Amino acid sequence: MNKNDFLALAIRLFGIFLLVAIIRDSSAFIFTLMTIGEGNSSWLLVSSIIISLFVLGTLILIKFPLTIAGKLMPKCDAKEQIISFDKDDVQYVGFTLIGLFLLVRALPDVFYWASFTYQTSVVTDPPISLTAKDISNIISTAFEIIIGLIVLFGAKGLQNIIYKIRMLGVKH
Repeated sequence: MNKNDFLALAIRLFGIFLLVAIIRDSSAFIFTLMTIGEGNSSWLLVSSIIISLFVLGTLILIKFPLTIAGKLMPKCDAKEQIISFDKDDVQYVGFTLIGLFLLVRALPDVFYWASFTYQTSVVTDPPISLTAKDISNIISTAFEIIIGLIVLFGAKGLQNIIYKIRMLGVKH
């Protein structure tokens, strides 16, 4: 694995991480704009366009990491090896780390939202209803845990999916 391959792998993993972060953070924002009212439809449109551009950028990072790495790094000899690991092993370790990071980031949120829901429904009198932002954050936390578990325990399957996506349109 040479420098460009290693950088391409890092770019792809960074793109996956950014995509998850964008999905997590933009959901609460869009739900908040939708609940504010009719007067903010232009803000909703502008925000949706900006979020879509970010998602497109991350998809480009995921789909074309070697091209981006080639633009960022000077040309190197194809025989030059900086790491003796197999590319699939490094990618597996990267997916495992991303899954672990997502779980470590989401688990405190689970305890926060469980205690928050308990406090608003049982302790306060009368019970306070959850806002749209609260509900979207709870759903976002649940999706983050699900994605973290899938990435952590299904890293080999994700490698196969990425390989199939990369080979779309390529004749064997």
